[in-house]
Amino acid sequence: MSLCLQHTLTAIAATGWGSIRGALFLDMSARENLGKRLRLGGLTLTLALLAVRPATAELTADDWPSFRGGGLNQTAAKLPLDWSIRPPKNIAWTADLPGRGVSSPIVVAGRVIVTCSAGEKERELFVLAFDAGTGKELWRREFAAQGNVVINELTAVAANTPATDGERIYTLFSSNDMFVLDLDGKDVWQKDLTAAHEGLGNDFGMASSPVVVDGVVILQCNGETAGFVAAYDAATGELRWQEDRPNQSSWTSPYFVDEPDARGVIIQTPKGVQLLKPADGRPVWNVEMECDTIASSTPYEGRVYVPAKWLSAVELVPTEDPAEPVWEAKRLKPTSASPVIRDGKIYAINRGGVLNCFDLKTEEIDWTTRLKGSVWATPLLGPEHLYCFNAKGDAFVLNLKGEILAEINMVEEILASPAVSGNSMFVRSHSHLWKIAE
Repeated sequence: MSLCLQHTLTAIAATGWGSIRGALFLDMSARENLGKRLRLGGLTLTLALLAVRPATAELTADDWPSFRGGGLNQTAAKLPLDWSIRPPKNIAWTADLPGRGVSSPIVVAGRVIVTCSAGEKERELFVLAFDAGTGKELWRREFAAQGNVVINELTAVAANTPATDGERIYTLFSSNDMFVLDLDGKDVWQKDLTAAHEGLGNDFGMASSPVVVDGVVILQCNGETAGFVAAYDAATGELRWQEDRPNQSSWTSPYFVDEPDARGVIIQTPKGVQLLKPADGRPVWNVEMECDTIASSTPYEGRVYVPAKWLSAVELVPTEDPAEPVWEAKRLKPTSASPVIRDGKIYAINRGGVLNCFDLKTEEIDWTTRLKGSVWATPLLGPEHLYCFNAKGDAFVLNLKGEILAEINMVEEILASPAVSGNSMFVRSHSHLWKIAE
């Protein structure tokens, strides 16, 4: 496999996979304001196990609504520190999946939603819902891909992580097909984005995941020739605004921030990073810089930490015009998994499995731990532990000193980031979905 292909596939993995895994994390600090609005309280939440509840338009503390948790200030109170697939240990349930996928699960209203792709060239697209408490399949929908498909051993047409606003489920596939369903799996609206944007795509598949905010669903579709950022009415699918962005291939995903003086959606492209207003797409600010095309930006305490040549930071409320990076750490290069940050510590892992903990106060690396295998997923950061997955299906549980407490073989490839709800973690492979809980 060429270096270029490896880089691009890694990019795909980091976005919707779990990253695409954009990697899964409990990214709490960046979600503080939304968490306050939801009355989540402190950093550690003791959450009850999920039960399917009637669909509402309001997300709750039990929900994991999109890639990287979508900005909810949620902390897993008590995830297992050890588990086993064979023989089963701390596996609450296992569900069979009808196809491959590198998209992350999401959790809403007591349902775990997952996408898959199967058949010839993976043109059969699936959206499934499982009861989060029991693992029972509640419904499944099957669609046919209309756009271009790209598959190989490290990606799938089911590459983009879905999103939800608590009322509807917004699914996007690498074929640029979008299907919007209600929480019972019924059609709401759909889009064939390739038909509307001739030439949309690239040689390695699209992977950016949608984000829903203020009644619009925002898509970032950056291809080799055609490309755009757009917002659609969440209820009707009507186009609200669109900005064409040709020749900017990228697999990063939008990220919503809700700060008093900086409310908007972070968009990262090869040419820079910007904050857009959800209502009309106008830029609040724009910073021109050479950015990574896989690992996505992470906001923290008034700054946005951007994977570029190395990890850099820009202010959420810039004091200079034009805005420029105000900080950089040349030893941190998270080129696949997105960085996770809490309590003044940055946790960044590269595709070779080198995990660094960087102290923002001392400007020094606290510790470095090397994990075996190739890492595509963003780490999951709990209150006292870090959860990492490599592509071969090995899971690593570390304390926040960098010591490996457990190494678990999941038997199957794990390319997607997990989702978390309460004391449970949901992990998907190409063929199974697991609920991991004590």
